[in-house]
Amino acid sequence: MKAVLFSIVLLLSFHLCFSQANVPDCNIFRKGTFSYRDSINNTIRTFVRKNKTQTEKDPVNKKVIKYKIKWLTECEYKLTQTWTNDKTRKNLNNSYIIYKVVPLTEKSFSYSCTCANNEIVTGVIVKMD
Repeated sequence: MKAVLFSIVLLLSFHLCFSQANVPDCNIFRKGTFSYRDSINNTIRTFVRKNKTQTEKDPVNKKVIKYKIKWLTECEYKLTQTWTNDKTRKNLNNSYIIYKVVPLTEKSFSYSCTCANNEIVTGVIVKMD
């Protein structure tokens, strides 16, 4: 009986140890400079993220989009557009998208989100610094 109980405790201990080792650390993606391929026009975009804000600049068209970030879980966040000088995107001010993050490496993660039209968008974001 003691051997069976010991075996169960041992198995549970191993399970807890190894399952915690697989928990992704999304905290490294909360600050820094990042880039991704824009699925709409197939261009590389860059943005800077600082704690609760994200700023995306298009150097060619001189467009800027500012966002507020609210982390809902360790690997899920809500991105709300707060300001832009892009006339075609001003109607999106105060709208938000929820992103789910899956770390791939220490410098990149894949994401998925559902847009306003219920289209699911996926991609990869790479940390530059």
